[in-house]
Amino acid sequence: MQPDFFKIISFLQDKYPIAQIKILTNGRRFFYEEFSKACVNLGKVNFIIPIHGFDEITHDEITRVEGSFHQTVAGLKNIMHARRIGQEVEIRIIITKLNYKKIKRILDFVHKEIPQADRLVIIFLEYEGQAIKNFKNVKLSYADFMKEFKIIKPFLGRDKEIRFYHFPLCVVPYDFWPYLWRTLRADEVTFLNQCEKCKMKEFCLGIHKNYLKLFGRKEFQPIRESFLIESDNNYHHPIASVKKQ
Repeated sequence: MQPDFFKIISFLQDKYPIAQIKILTNGRRFFYEEFSKACVNLGKVNFIIPIHGFDEITHDEITRVEGSFHQTVAGLKNIMHARRIGQEVEIRIIITKLNYKKIKRILDFVHKEIPQADRLVIIFLEYEGQAIKNFKNVKLSYADFMKEFKIIKPFLGRDKEIRFYHFPLCVVPYDFWPYLWRTLRADEVTFLNQCEKCKMKEFCLGIHKNYLKLFGRKEFQPIRESFLIESDNNYHHPIASVKKQ
């Protein structure tokens, strides 16, 4: 743990008072109530914590740390209990070969055990760093994950905001588009030649360059249907609602 963690956050708050500070963490240290309270007492901060499974076996297999599921879940509950008005808690689920078939059970767990979370974000894995190193273990294509979308649909519009990160439009059913966010840097993604024929290109994230190197381009096809798109003029969230014409 960085010994000056609290000093650094306080410095940033003083120097950049209108900045939105988010603490992205595995959440294990929040298991200790005093530390949770100290973080909450920082004031204008939000918390982002990933959950990788619905129990110790599924979560700890991915983190490779025994007991991490127990600490993370307890930590989330501590933060929920202690947080102040205006402080948000976001839960992230990073989808890989190791957990994508368990997505419904993970979502059920989050909704049952941590219903007070403000936001749930489902993230398709970026193939960088450790994901490249362990490619055989985590390898997952969009086509494989598409089979699970019908399972996810009942969770949309329930008791918390849901977002999806790192998904091009053409690999996702159109009724999911309002939940998609553009979250990758422009230099990390690209568009194919056939994307020029896509009627939805202006609203699309693009394709991660490393994904193309590893999986090829056959999954990506231009969208030729016409849709009525309502935009909220937010580059990162370009589609507020969608209807077929």
